Amino acid sequence: MFEEGKPQFRASLKHGESFTIVEADAPSFMGGSALKPDPVQYCLFGLAACFAQTFASIAAEKGIKLRNLKVTAENKMNLKKAVGLSNEPMVERVKLKVTVSGGKNMGELLRLAKERCPGVYCLTNPIKLDIERAE
Repeated sequence: MFEEGKPQFRASLKHGESFTIVEADAPSFMGGSALKPDPVQYCLFGLAACFAQTFASIAAEKGIKLRNLKVTAENKMNLKKAVGLSNEPMVERVKLKVTVSGGKNMGELLRLAKERCPGVYCLTNPIKLDIERAE
């Protein structure tokens, strides 16, 4: 979107029979107004939500009742490449912090969630990306 005072990006996400509108904006130092989360924040949210869902599903599968589950995603960014100043990696590190209570085998659940989480897979394995111009 190119309207002053509005977020730069808007998308309609279809889920089931419903739609949710999400908006994103770049930080001010990258040309945005920081009115909404930036795209990388959504990426981290997606990773954390995916990991939490995977962890909870595995716990349920094993009959473990969780009392608390919180997943926090952090990253270490180096934006020099994004602005054309270097060829260093843009994201140096991503960390998930998991706070959980609900019984035994939490270490095993963490291991299995790391193995089975689609978001973790996307982050840790090369995936072919095709980009094409739509007419």
